[in-house]
Formats: sequence, C-alpha cells, structure tokens
Amino acid sequence: VFTDSAGKAHPFWVFVPGPAANPAGTRPPVMLFLHGSGERGTNALDPLLTGIAGAVWTRKAKFPFVVVIPQATPNGNWLVDGPDAQRALGMLRQIQQEFSTDPARVILTGLSMGGSGSWSIAAQNPAAWSAVVPLCGRGDPATAAKFAAAKVPVWSFCGDQDTPATVEANRTMAAALK
Repeated sequence: VFTDSAGKAHPFWVFVPGPAANPAGTRPPVMLFLHGSGERGTNALDPLLTGIAGAVWTRKAKFPFVVVIPQATPNGNWLVDGPDAQRALGMLRQIQQEFSTDPARVILTGLSMGGSGSWSIAAQNPAAWSAVVPLCGRGDPATAAKFAAAKVPVWSFCGDQDTPATVEANRTMAAALK
C-alpha cells in the first residue's frame, strides 16, 4: 500500500523475485509497469489481468525483476504531471527503498495508455531509467533529443492489432529517436 501526501491509501502489486532469480547479496533490478486504459479503476486487480503480470507469473521461478504494478484511477492516465503518474513514481520509490533494488537497473514499461505514459514519464528525466520499453504507446517526437542525450535505451513496440494511428505515431517517434 502506498499512502499519498493527503493520507489516502492506494493498494498496488509488487512481484518480488525468489532466491533462484535473485541470489543473496545482489540488488535486484526494478521495473515499473503501467497498464492500459481498460485496467483503470479502484479494485487493484484489473492490472493483473492484462500486460506483464501473466508473463511474470509463468516465469516466477527465474524472473529477476522486482515489478511494481500500480492502478490508474477510473478517469486517470499516466501523463507525468498527473496524479496517477506521480503516485506510481511514489510507489516505485517506496519499493526501491524497501527492497534495496539496484539504482542502475530501473526499467519503465507500459501498454497502450501505459506505453504513452512511459514516454511521458521518461521524457521528464530520461537519465532516471536504465531502459524504457513502451508498448503500443504514443510519444512526443519533440522529446526524442532528451532520450538521445541521456543515452537511455528504448525498445518500442506495436502489434498487428494496434490502430494505424498508433503504429504511425510509434514510427514517427522511432524516426525522431534515430
């Protein structure tokens, strides 16, 4: 549970790797996963139904990352200046401290609305991330120079079920990064 500055509690999910994936004496990498618009709400469960949670669970014995999975509010989004993104970043900081994660291995990823949020959050401070992996999200090409200056690796994807506008926005961002 993350408690915001107003004292309100916000539940979220954290996957912690087992000893086989995180040997004693090592600091695990940490990943912040931002879900898509269909998983917004207040039940804290919907973000587990789509996205990274299933992939992590099927590989739980060897998955090396601590994974933070917050939930955006019913009408929220992950844009960096918004309350949902700020709360997610607070959750990430809390987990980094609690589990003593590796500060040099901090990954930001998200799906659809979360992919767009990944671009938005990472653009504010690209050097904070060891990698950014937006999935079917839309970034602002005007921020591409920030990513290049920080030398942060970006691995961006779209799938065959994404809209042509999303694919085009992804290609535009990729071209701007190059």
